[in-house]
Amino acid sequence: MFACSGPGAGAAIAKSVEIGYTHAAIAAAMLAASIAMFAIGRRGWGFPAAFLGLLTFHPAWTVSVSAGDCGFLQRDASYLVTGLGSLILMCDVGYTAWVVTRRARPEGAGDYDEGHTGSVLDGRGGPDDSGGRGRHLREE
Repeated sequence: MFACSGPGAGAAIAKSVEIGYTHAAIAAAMLAASIAMFAIGRRGWGFPAAFLGLLTFHPAWTVSVSAGDCGFLQRDASYLVTGLGSLILMCDVGYTAWVVTRRARPEGAGDYDEGHTGSVLDGRGGPDDSGGRGRHLREE
C-alpha cells in the first residue's frame, strides 16, 4: 500500500515530476552560462564543475517520486538545488566580471599624470618597468 494514494495522487506525482524536470533544465542553463563565462574569463574550472555536479546529482533523477510522498521530496529538493545554483551563479558572474575588468586594464594605467602640457609619465613605472624607473628615464 502506498502512502500517496487516492484521488489526485497521480496529478500530484505528475506535478512534482514536472517541477523536478523544470528545475533540472534551469540547472542545465546555469551550467551552459558558467561554461560561457569560463570561455570569456579564461579562469579556473571550479564553477562549471560545481554546476556539472549539481546537474549530475539533481533530484529530478536521483530522488524517487514513488517513495510514498507524492514526489514532494523531489520537488522541494529541486527548489533547494536551484537556489544553491543561483548563489553559485552570482559568485561566478562576479568573479568573471572581476577577471575581465582586471584583464582589460590598459598596460600603462596609473602611469600618467595630467600636467599643463597634457598627459605625461609620472615616473611611477608600469608592468614593463624595471627598477622603479619610468619609461621616459630609459629613453633619455
